[in-house]
Amino acid sequence: MARHARTTITVPPDLKARMEAVEEPVNWSAIACRAFEQRLAEITKRRGARDMQEVINRLRASKQKPEDERYNEGREAGQEWARNQAEAAELIRLEKLREHSGASDWEAFFTTGEREAYGVPQHFVFQVFPEWDGSREASRDFWETQAGDDNGYPDDAFVRGFAEGALEIWDQVKGEL
Repeated sequence: MARHARTTITVPPDLKARMEAVEEPVNWSAIACRAFEQRLAEITKRRGARDMQEVINRLRASKQKPEDERYNEGREAGQEWARNQAEAAELIRLEKLREHSGASDWEAFFTTGEREAYGVPQHFVFQVFPEWDGSREASRDFWETQAGDDNGYPDDAFVRGFAEGALEIWDQVKGEL
């Protein structure tokens, strides 16, 4: 059984041009899949689930909504950090992480998995601030300041949004420096 099926979608020319102009790695298929999942969940919710697979699909899409919200919160926080606090060297290190990762590894970086004793929030801080490598306290302090969360660390979706938001600002200004 194939893991993925190929399909073709049509987008307006101006959207296609903007997509092609993006210099960072973007998994457009993954973005489209999330949109398709959410729309299918809305349809299933409206007419009612007919089988267990529809229930699973609807719940999967509903699980994605809070992750999307956390991503957007992180994106805004990352933009704010890049505008007001980040040093050029920190943003350059973040950009290099993105460049060296490629699209699939960039996504994988923001997924908690089998990672020694540290999670995504700590690894992010250690990449951007190598002088803090291994310091849980420095990492926790950074995230308490940036995420406004006294509980310690934000979730993986927030961290990815933070990184991508910061890079959006960097991509806009780096040519002027």
